[in-house]
Amino acid sequence: MALKSKAIHCSFIALFFIASASAQFYQSKSYTFSIATNIEYGKDTTFEGTEQSLKLDIYKPNNDTNCKRPIMLVVHGGSWLAGDKADGGIVNICKEFAARGYVVASVNYRMGMHPSAYYVPYALCVQPKCSYVADSAEFYRALYRAQQDVKGAIRFMKNRSATDSTDVENVYLLGESAGAFTCNYAAFMDSDLEKPEPCNTLADAPTPDADVQSCVSGTASKKRPDLGPYYGRLNLGNHDYRVKGVASFFGGTFDPKIFKNSSSSDTPDLYLYHQTCDVVVDNNTGRIFWKVYYYCYDPVNLCQPHSTGPVSYGSTSIKGYLDTAGFHKPRISYTLLTAKGAYSCNTSDNCHGTDNVPLRCSDVAQFFSARIQNSGNNPATNCSSGSIINNEKPEFRIYPNAASKNVTIAFSPEFYGKSATYILTGMDGKTFICGQIENILQTYEISLINLIPGTYFLCVRTEKTMQCEKIITIEN
Repeated sequence: MALKSKAIHCSFIALFFIASASAQFYQSKSYTFSIATNIEYGKDTTFEGTEQSLKLDIYKPNNDTNCKRPIMLVVHGGSWLAGDKADGGIVNICKEFAARGYVVASVNYRMGMHPSAYYVPYALCVQPKCSYVADSAEFYRALYRAQQDVKGAIRFMKNRSATDSTDVENVYLLGESAGAFTCNYAAFMDSDLEKPEPCNTLADAPTPDADVQSCVSGTASKKRPDLGPYYGRLNLGNHDYRVKGVASFFGGTFDPKIFKNSSSSDTPDLYLYHQTCDVVVDNNTGRIFWKVYYYCYDPVNLCQPHSTGPVSYGSTSIKGYLDTAGFHKPRISYTLLTAKGAYSCNTSDNCHGTDNVPLRCSDVAQFFSARIQNSGNNPATNCSSGSIINNEKPEFRIYPNAASKNVTIAFSPEFYGKSATYILTGMDGKTFICGQIENILQTYEISLINLIPGTYFLCVRTEKTMQCEKIITIEN
């Protein structure tokens, strides 16, 4: 028996379904999650010439029936000398995105640099002695190794998409500090022409000063060989390292031209966050740590400046460069906090840090949501056999399937006398038919006469549940 349908605007219904079915495309925190730790994604050679096992932790949403979850790889900071995938701030970020329906990988990567040939310890110097490195080449080489590893981790996560129920076309990166530099290079360095010169074969590193000898192992090689191709050596052969977006938290780049060569079809989105008071990585342009020496140790500066550090371009410089670029540029979101002034030497101000992790993660999730939605990833319609949302058993059935002139929805008795809304979309998310059913009796018939034969999704929402099914239409 066909029932009366109330004509209502399809765009309104579409927005209603999107908000309900997809939690606004991975923006709302709706899930608990489980964590699997210390999963090896490869092995590679360290700056000392030894082999290192590279590991990551994976966070997965619980009770999520989505078979195309987006992937987020999170990369810790620490000047390429310290830090870990299980650092407290990194764990909090991972939890934020797993709760939103992402599968999250927190990645460890190769760290370390050859230490300086000259170092004099002073009690008032707060910078760790191992941060005084041989020369600027060491920074480039450490960053290059790290981005190779992250590219390998991206391929690793794509290779296990069937295990994790993930979408290999929606992979994103988020990094803090050195991790943000690493993410920028992992996403945007796409040619060996962009390989920094210091990452080719160099002369041996100098013998470390006795005061920093403990920064390397006793068997460390001083050789500095060619570091290989920009895309790394790990997990080659199946999937590429391409991502759809990068979130750079108080990071930067040593060369803004890395953003130039990405093709317009797959240029990643770029979220930039920084504070003007950051004295470690200047939000504008300057050597790493220069503000520490200029502001925090002056006028009595007994500590050796990090004169070997390369010039870095922070979030503000990157945005300025891209705003005036004459090439296809990323879609950008830019947040610069100025409330604490031009610098702060007070570590409690957290200027080289994230002021509000939940807020910044919410901003990132909202920013990336548009890219995910535009790709056709919709949790309500992702699974090829249909998807039941917010319910464990079907509350209606559709027949016939395949259909020609009409398709009928048969409701369970508990819905009789109630109301529902429905929407029929194409595989690309385009809406073709929608409506509201009042006073449900038993069945409801939808005309398909004006549809081109093909594959569609029909979603029906009641007061307490929503269900989507894939249907096929054929010639009348």
